[in-house]
Amino acid sequence: MVGVVRDFHQNNMHNRIEPYVFILHSGKVYGESIYSIRVKSDDLVSAKQKITGIFEAYFPNDAFEFWVLEERLYRGNAYETWDGVNKTFRFFTLLAVLISAMGLFGLISYTAKRRTEEMGFRKAFGSRPSQIYAMLAKEFMPLLLAAVILGSTGAFLFYRYLPGAYKCPLQPGEFVIAWALLIFITLATISYQAMLVAFSNPVKSLRYE
Repeated sequence: MVGVVRDFHQNNMHNRIEPYVFILHSGKVYGESIYSIRVKSDDLVSAKQKITGIFEAYFPNDAFEFWVLEERLYRGNAYETWDGVNKTFRFFTLLAVLISAMGLFGLISYTAKRRTEEMGFRKAFGSRPSQIYAMLAKEFMPLLLAAVILGSTGAFLFYRYLPGAYKCPLQPGEFVIAWALLIFITLATISYQAMLVAFSNPVKSLRYE
């Protein structure tokens, strides 16, 4: 035994790393052979020309193919494919968040418009902006709780059954950030609608209907 190398993915990234044995070449070439040569990465063109020339001088009747190991592993082991999938998921995740935020804003705005007369009465009879805010927030708390439970459960199941032997560990902080973002968007939208009612003329609100 000459030495030991670190673990590396010799197969697809979804498979676990298995024992691998390297055997020194005996000096004879039988059939198809692969030679690993370390070259300077900043001069691949010149290295390819020199290696090709040496190979053709010793094996003029054999085919020769030159490729970079990093690119071969990146493309052959589906790293390139899953890198594209990762970027696609990020794009559509951001798009889903934007659409959800717009839908939430529209739903809260519709609810506030639907209860414009009620809020006008409340303000006319001395209700404070905080009370109007609490009234709107109370209506959306069950929906917010359901969204947190369903979203967290779906994300956990998706992570659990996603293929891959080596996946990044799922951190509780990721759920906390998602919950905080959802709560912030909801409360900020409610605050905006409550401020509109608080600084509006209650007579106009009563005339809305």
